[in-house]
Amino acid sequence: MKYLISSIMLLFALCAAPIHVNAAVEEGQTAPDFKAEHWENSGHITFKDLSGKTAILWFWAPWSTACEKVAPYINALYMRYRQKDVEFIGLTKEKDTERVVSFIKKFNIAFPVGAKSSAHTSYNIHSVPWIVVISKGRHIEWEGNPDNPEFQLTLKRIVDKVKIKDKDDPPEPDKNEDAVSFLKKAKRNVGRLCSGEQPPKYFFTTLRSYISSNPDPQIEKYALAVLAELIMRGQDIEVQNEAVKFVAMFKHSKMGVNVFGKALYFYGRKDLTSIKAKPYKQLLINMADAMPKCGKYDPNAASLLHKFILSPQFKIDMEVRSHALKAMATIRTAASIELLINIFPRIKAYPWDTLRDDMFNSLYAITGINRNDQYSGIQNHDRYSDWRRWWMKNKRTYQEKFLEEMKKELKSDK
Repeated sequence: MKYLISSIMLLFALCAAPIHVNAAVEEGQTAPDFKAEHWENSGHITFKDLSGKTAILWFWAPWSTACEKVAPYINALYMRYRQKDVEFIGLTKEKDTERVVSFIKKFNIAFPVGAKSSAHTSYNIHSVPWIVVISKGRHIEWEGNPDNPEFQLTLKRIVDKVKIKDKDDPPEPDKNEDAVSFLKKAKRNVGRLCSGEQPPKYFFTTLRSYISSNPDPQIEKYALAVLAELIMRGQDIEVQNEAVKFVAMFKHSKMGVNVFGKALYFYGRKDLTSIKAKPYKQLLINMADAMPKCGKYDPNAASLLHKFILSPQFKIDMEVRSHALKAMATIRTAASIELLINIFPRIKAYPWDTLRDDMFNSLYAITGINRNDQYSGIQNHDRYSDWRRWWMKNKRTYQEKFLEEMKKELKSDK
């Protein structure tokens, strides 16, 4: 008898409270069809009738105390959103239509309600009350208990178009904080930034606002110091690549060139031949590609890339060296041409011979010479000595040309 009473009490408890065991449909997937044999407050409804509307499916049961408690709240939401292209639909498996009608009248439910519904099966609903929010494009935006605060937040986001701040979003930059003070603080805490203990996303968001509004040399100094640490000590490859992009924002920056130079040497000495190291190989490529953005007219940028290409101590494949070669062609200095010509003696033997085409293409790109041009002054394009003679005759011309280009660009930047 004792066990019988306990079982009955347990049964009542289950009926009175929602059980959150729905292995429900996944957010983002296309919403399954819903069907019901009997409808109240409307005729038969399908997704075709909901075209251009957000749909809120409320799964409920007339015997559930929890559904009785939440019914006035659901009805109030319906009254609030009914003029905003939102359709609330109640769905119940209940076959006793009189019981359904009694529930509707008791709580003045004004939106369509489908009884004898099979939607619980297609939506994998095992407990009530339960809500599924479906977008105008028929994708599931959210599902869960209607008591969950995220339900209303979802409605505000997709219906009221209110931007809901995610818990992982960085805080807004403090407009009252001095840029240099912020960067000095970031430099002191750079270890926490590298480890991810302090969100780098906040640092990047704040730094972007400072770079775009204030080209202060002090900002450049401290920002690049932090970015260099993130590139070389960061523990997240995405953060490291993001830091590379930020360094490249400092145009005509000798300090930016030095950051890339140190980082290229730092990773160049590591063994990047394993599959595990592939992301770092891409990081090296990104740095080589970004170098000209900081040092477009800086001979040191060309020199650093030249050493990186030819140094046998670097355990990197020819693809990385190839990117560095192509980057040299976009550094508009006489040093770039001279260093490219000096690569000639090294490309005769394997594996350096695989860089032959890249070297010639880079030379032609920066000098403007066409291989088939008979009047270039170079008799044999495959002979190092002919390129050297040509360069000695034309070096001053290119020096003056690149200097004039730099003056014009710096003037336009101002």
